[in-house]
Amino acid sequence: ISVLTDEKYFGGRLDHVAAVHAAVDVPVLQKDFILTDYQVHESYHTGADALLLIADALDQAQLERLYGLASSLGLHVLVEGYGDDALARIRRLGPNIAGINARDLNTMVIDLATMLERRSLLPEGAIHVAESGITGSHDLARVDQVGYHAALIGTALLKDSDPGRSLEHFLAGVPSMKAQG
Repeated sequence: ISVLTDEKYFGGRLDHVAAVHAAVDVPVLQKDFILTDYQVHESYHTGADALLLIADALDQAQLERLYGLASSLGLHVLVEGYGDDALARIRRLGPNIAGINARDLNTMVIDLATMLERRSLLPEGAIHVAESGITGSHDLARVDQVGYHAALIGTALLKDSDPGRSLEHFLAGVPSMKAQG
């Protein structure tokens, strides 16, 4: 479960991580603009199982340092990118989990087609995550067809009064998910 903790832009709070972690038996990802060592330690001490590093917001040295620190604490790290430079730096880093965000954080424009086309730019051997712009099972099926292993779906589930039912509909439209039962 991805938990937004950025207060300024998304109205999240760090204590939401602890609350969600206490309520579920699945991994909890802290989704924020992680820029400092202190924030990595906060993630760890708040009970996050994983955190997000946005390569477009970090230089290579910061990315490597924060990734190394989080990994040394036992946190899983999803490293995401959008721009060409960020994706190249993600490949150099070689993380275990790497994603492409369909949303350009500079313009906030979502381009699902470009995210789908660029999956091959992620590091081989990593878990590939499609992020943003997935509005229904048809989009999730496209993500699956091009080889992404996972997807972060936020807005589409949050807008539904029954997100669990909505998730079932998302998964029902993806052949590989049906086969897994």
